[in-house]
Amino acid sequence: MALFFRIVNNRLIPAGDTPRLGFNQNNPYVDNFINSFEDEIFHDHYRIYDENKDEIPLTEQMLKFWQFTKDDYKDSTPDIYFSEEEKLFGDKILGSLKEFGYIGVSSTYGSTADTQVLIDKIKEYGNMPWFYYGEKPIEETDLNFVKDSIAVKPMNLNIRQQMYLRCQAKVNVGNETGMTLWCAKYSDTYVLGNKFYGPVHGVELNGKPRKDPFKSGNFVNKINYLT
Repeated sequence: MALFFRIVNNRLIPAGDTPRLGFNQNNPYVDNFINSFEDEIFHDHYRIYDENKDEIPLTEQMLKFWQFTKDDYKDSTPDIYFSEEEKLFGDKILGSLKEFGYIGVSSTYGSTADTQVLIDKIKEYGNMPWFYYGEKPIEETDLNFVKDSIAVKPMNLNIRQQMYLRCQAKVNVGNETGMTLWCAKYSDTYVLGNKFYGPVHGVELNGKPRKDPFKSGNFVNKINYLT
């Protein structure tokens, strides 16, 4: 069973136990749920957007609403804490590998933005090893120039195990997903912003350009947006 929350009148309201998560693929603005989803759920929409204000992460918006000052908090960048068991498991995968990068691309990679800026950023880091997570094998993508790559998807790692690898990496690159935004505190992080709407936004928007794409991102501290 999953918990679903809404923000109403600046209050976080629980909707109770919910057997289904998500929104209608044909119209994401309609408040109903998909029928089922048999996999892990990772919800990354943790920012409220107000077009009349500066881009402020949700954590800072909430602190401001509760009348905290900047002296009351130091850093709103997402954080993650690993158990000793998770560290041992991750270190076993890494072995003697010390300096490496991590490429994480979702199913929308290549359809919502020009990927050349991300390719150029990867090339800046030279020939070091890269972990790669994507829906397609790296050889079938425009990232096939990366010769020293380690495929993550066949490892069947859970999200936290994947995040441990990301947090140990020298650099993380990918299109905009919650997991990419999550590791900015631990490594250089470069996010490919979405210039076009994707399938998740509904059939009526899919493929259409965003009017101002870089005003609709999550804008997490320490994230470098590739434009």
